[in-house]
Amino acid sequence: MVTSRRIADKPREVTRLYLGRLDRVDPLLLEQKRQQVRALGDRALSLQFDALLVRLGHSAPLPSLGEVDLVTVRAYGPELTLVKLAQELRLVELIEEESPKGGGPPLGKMTLALAVYANLRPGSLWRFVEWYRRSPLPMFLQLPPDQVTYEATLNTLDYLQPERTRPWESELYVRVRQRFHYDCERVDIDSTVVELSGKLCRVLAKFGHSKQGGTSKHRQIMVTFLVDRRGALLGHEVFPGNTNDTKTLASVDR
Repeated sequence: MVTSRRIADKPREVTRLYLGRLDRVDPLLLEQKRQQVRALGDRALSLQFDALLVRLGHSAPLPSLGEVDLVTVRAYGPELTLVKLAQELRLVELIEEESPKGGGPPLGKMTLALAVYANLRPGSLWRFVEWYRRSPLPMFLQLPPDQVTYEATLNTLDYLQPERTRPWESELYVRVRQRFHYDCERVDIDSTVVELSGKLCRVLAKFGHSKQGGTSKHRQIMVTFLVDRRGALLGHEVFPGNTNDTKTLASVDR
């Protein structure tokens, strides 16, 4: 690693650190080299070095949430913060403990990737596959992009049904309250209808009372959200579009 300095009014290269070969290095020696780079005190340089190691096939260690500074956020964006938050809550492990063991990518990592996408770049499932390949998540999750296919995404969503996700949501909220000393004294329920223009979703999509009043011109579904007083989402449930919102309370309360 070299820098440029002016010596006697002429630019000169000054060697700050010699690292040697980086393509075939055992993990212990590689970590020593990382520490040597960090000792230079240049955070941006350390991030560039980690990115170089990833391109060479090495894994990059994730900084802790306490180490996330402006340079880190500019380099990796909020994806890093969400992944570290999930790690502190042991989200992936919670899902993996209850998921079937079989082929395909790990359900916990796929779920986390979808959650990050929904929070940062909400869009279609096709766009999710494209976005994942361009995002830093393959490095953070150690989940190769070639495993994150459209079919794998659909399989993940097929498994994430309320009978499985509700226990996870409840446990995660308990962990959030314990880990971050988060208080909750009130829970609110909000129901809203969403109109659908497609012709295939007729199991739940029904004609019902629209937001504007009267009968809806399009089939719709009703989504009931459960939130705490700070607006944190605790869970949700989808009902047929012709359901009266008062009839959703018993199910959501359960």
